[in-house]
Amino acid sequence: MSEGLRKTGSFLPATLGSSWSADRSSSRRRPESKEHVGMATDEEPSVISSSTVGIQESKRRPNVSLMVLHGTVDGSLDDCMFGTFAGSDQAWMWRSSHINDRLDDARVLATIRKPTEKDPFRFLGIKWFAKEHPAVLSSIIQQRDFLIMEATGLTRDSKGETVGYYLMHSISLPGIIPELSDMGIVRGDVSLCFIDRQSGPGKVELFCRGYSDPRGGMMDRVSVAIASDALICAAAVVDYAYVKKLTWLMKHKGSQTTHQRQYRREAGFPRPTRCESCDKSFSKFTWTGLGSGAACQICQLVVCAKCSVGKKMTVDVSTTGSVKQCVLRFCLSCLLEAKEQSVWEMALSGVETASECSSTSGSVRVLK
Repeated sequence: MSEGLRKTGSFLPATLGSSWSADRSSSRRRPESKEHVGMATDEEPSVISSSTVGIQESKRRPNVSLMVLHGTVDGSLDDCMFGTFAGSDQAWMWRSSHINDRLDDARVLATIRKPTEKDPFRFLGIKWFAKEHPAVLSSIIQQRDFLIMEATGLTRDSKGETVGYYLMHSISLPGIIPELSDMGIVRGDVSLCFIDRQSGPGKVELFCRGYSDPRGGMMDRVSVAIASDALICAAAVVDYAYVKKLTWLMKHKGSQTTHQRQYRREAGFPRPTRCESCDKSFSKFTWTGLGSGAACQICQLVVCAKCSVGKKMTVDVSTTGSVKQCVLRFCLSCLLEAKEQSVWEMALSGVETASECSSTSGSVRVLK
């Protein structure tokens, strides 16, 4: 991780500033996006080259591209780490379903270090996961799996600034966790170091350096494209943190308001005919599909389409990895409350998205 912090400092002066773009060495194409992903090979030195030989350089095969991701996302460092943390099987799959990093299966095999009061995002453990390839490639590319040591948490850099880290590094446990070659699955090799820091009010700077070696003879262009897409998914962890916050509010605040709304219905109170936020008649919003309004999943106020936002949220992940997602509606006030909610209370209480999302059983509709 210390090597990753050093690389962060040496890389930043040469980046594209606040603009993000993707650069794949195989095509030289720079489409506009939110991330900057750089590729470097031994034949093509880049700004990340260094005389210091670390673990990544010692393990990386010469023909495997070294990747760098750098950019900023809206949010706070705590939000970023809250969305990154996944200390159980279900929490990991829940996160995967939201950031769409294409995990076919995932298991936490051993937990070595758990969160503490000083660092509620701390985790050190051994994990295994199998990747899901795009459907167009599934018939021509063998599935890959990875056995890794993963670590997350907070630390301080040489300047004393708080930074978040997320490390994954392939390991080998022969005789304990065998390779699945008899099932046609190729064991890949990965080494990634993410460093996150608060770059300003409401802005988090992301930096990642590492490589992903699929092994098994996969074409370099294909492997780089798959690895790049997986890296870019890291930008979605802040949005996933908001989903976890909404789920937490649904459990701790929504249950009380649900009982109040149920009492009003049983007592014979009529359903509101006007938006309880902007006070406009629902009849004016019939073209939106929410002519009679929709109840906010947290405060239970019946609001119109203009005063609410639909969020696609995972409500169930089975043991086989199948995911059920629903669109749930929230009023703007509750969305703002969730966004501004401090994650420390939730993190210290040992909140796990997997257990919380059971409160979303009153979903609006299931996406097909």
